[in-house]
Amino acid sequence: SFPPYLALSRKTFENITMMPSSSHRQSLQVIILSARSSRRRRDFKQCFSRSNNRIALSNCQHHQLARKPITHHDVLSSRQITTSSSFPSTERTRTTTTSIEPLSSFSSSSKNNNNSNITDLRSDTLTSPTPSMLQTALRAPTGDDVLSEDPTVLSLEAYAASLFDKPSALFVPTGTMGNLCAILSHCHYNKSSEMIMGKHSHINLYEGGGYANLAGVSGKLVEEDEDGKMDVEDLRDAFRRDDDDHYAKTVLVALENTHNMLGGVAVEKGYVDGIGRLAKDEWGGEVKIHIDGARIFNAAISLGVSVGELCEGADSVTFCLSKGLGAPMGA
Repeated sequence: SFPPYLALSRKTFENITMMPSSSHRQSLQVIILSARSSRRRRDFKQCFSRSNNRIALSNCQHHQLARKPITHHDVLSSRQITTSSSFPSTERTRTTTTSIEPLSSFSSSSKNNNNSNITDLRSDTLTSPTPSMLQTALRAPTGDDVLSEDPTVLSLEAYAASLFDKPSALFVPTGTMGNLCAILSHCHYNKSSEMIMGKHSHINLYEGGGYANLAGVSGKLVEEDEDGKMDVEDLRDAFRRDDDDHYAKTVLVALENTHNMLGGVAVEKGYVDGIGRLAKDEWGGEVKIHIDGARIFNAAISLGVSVGELCEGADSVTFCLSKGLGAPMGA
């Protein structure tokens, strides 16, 4: 059963509302969701029609929660649930709530918390460093990383490379930067390069188009199935050789594991190895395989394999330290 107050993402909420049994849904008193646009708020409303729960919808930058349960089935705009007037309302809604406060005031980590029954599952980016992690960071030896003289960074990079059985690793501030570094390193062809990636991939949707405006790489989008996989035949159709000046040359295939927009599904080793063999055997090794593995450790645990084994068929992989691993930043 769920705790009385539960903060969820849209995808997780959809999965709950699709459950055959309604007993789980009825145990929830308030659901807090995030939405980046008015279109997504409309999508949420469609989800709400399948649920009898009282619901609060917040702007993704200012998640808020009323101390008292919402008195009727309602959707709140960002103006109505945030103390900041800088976020204007994007749609007309009804209001019958009182005492709006930040969700952070309900956090189970708060020393003065009287509402420890709220479980926040909106995102694993909400994880925080443990006290022992903070103490370790304070005591860590430092140096000039530009001159490759920071022992902590060098140790981290060496450890990451050994975990994934790769020649080397590079510490960067964000996963988006990590993906961009990989794309730049693979796509240095002397004319237009093209990368094949999933239509619903994070690189395509949520990384500012950096592969195009910073790396100068063309993108070829392929639809994924519900298991987060691009069909091999679709990849063959998308592949383009350097035999026609009208085309950009395929030099990279980007996979995602776990696949964020498809419910966090873990993609098994056999599929990754198969794409690697496709690139080496059929495409002569000229096409590289990159894995956006922001949550690759989650996939490895789910599949019962090491991250090194899981990424064996790939030439590069990016993973985040700031999500399920709990670090404040880094990839």
